[in-house]
Amino acid sequence: MSEKRRVHELKCKPEFFYELETRQKAAEIRLNDRGYQRGDVCIIRLYDEREPMFYRSIVRVITHVLHHQEFEGLAPNYVMLSFGAAL
Repeated sequence: MSEKRRVHELKCKPEFFYELETRQKAAEIRLNDRGYQRGDVCIIRLYDEREPMFYRSIVRVITHVLHHQEFEGLAPNYVMLSFGAAL
């Protein structure tokens, strides 16, 4: 990986955030509006519409990006991001 890691700041609803935080969930499906790449860092912030404040966050590294062209179950322009260890 010769390119510099990019950092993506993402909002995440509580029910999904807690599963990522406790590692019950290791992947996210996202619109690929940022050109996600393996090795990029995601700062995932807890976001609750009832209380729109970012008071908790986790950091994860993208270990794999599954594109919609590789899996027909994903809608066009969406990807599944697999996460590895926290930084």
